[in-house]
Amino acid sequence: MFLVSAFGDLELLKGEINEILKAWDKGDTKTMESFVSKSLQDDLRMLPIYEKLIFERNKNIASKIEGYLKTKEHYFVVVGAAHLVGKDGIIEILKRKGYLVEQL
Repeated sequence: MFLVSAFGDLELLKGEINEILKAWDKGDTKTMESFVSKSLQDDLRMLPIYEKLIFERNKNIASKIEGYLKTKEHYFVVVGAAHLVGKDGIIEILKRKGYLVEQL
């Protein structure tokens, strides 16, 4: 089901790639979130897949980042855009834990 959805998203990307890139460049998280969650909005059967691939991983990644923040070391963390946006994104998880997160 995820694979079929991904192929459908490829068609969507062809038509909206410029808008996605503009949103990314401007730091427009609301627009980015709308693109990330489009498949879920279109088909609620995708919820278990999003739960496993995005939301559950976000909790684990945020926990790992929190561990990094408790050290004196510097880390560079790379994640896909889907993990950064929304109320269940890494940024919001860290904010709820009391961290100050700023968009650069």
